[in-house]
Amino acid sequence: MLRVLTTSLIDTIFPPRCLACAEATDQPHGLCPACWRDTHFIAGTVCRSCGAPLLGEAGAEDVCESCTRHPPAWDRGRAAVIYGGAGRKVVLALKHGDRLDVVPPLAAWMASAGRELWPGPR
Repeated sequence: MLRVLTTSLIDTIFPPRCLACAEATDQPHGLCPACWRDTHFIAGTVCRSCGAPLLGEAGAEDVCESCTRHPPAWDRGRAAVIYGGAGRKVVLALKHGDRLDVVPPLAAWMASAGRELWPGPR
C-alpha cells in the first residue's frame, strides 16, 4: 500500500517521460508513440556474429558481409535495435548523458534479443 502511494506521489511530482524525447508517457521507462515508431527493433533473421538484421530465411551459418570481411573478436552476438532514430538517442543518452534511468529498459531489450545465447532456463 505504501509503495503504491509513494509511486503515485512521485509520478504526480515527476510524471513519466519518454526515454528519447522527454514527451509525457503513460508508463515510466517507456517511449512515446512517435519514438516507438522511430525505434526499429531487430527481429527475424540476424547475423550470428553481430546480430545485424539479414534478409531471407534463417540458416545456421548466417553471417553479414561486414562480419565476413572483418570478423569480430567474439563468436556470437545480438543487437536489440537498429542504431538510428530514437534507439540511437536512448543509447547516446546513456553513453554520453549519464542517463542511468535508461538502463532498465535497455537491459530488458538486450536480454530479449540475446535470450537464445544464454544457456540454461529461459
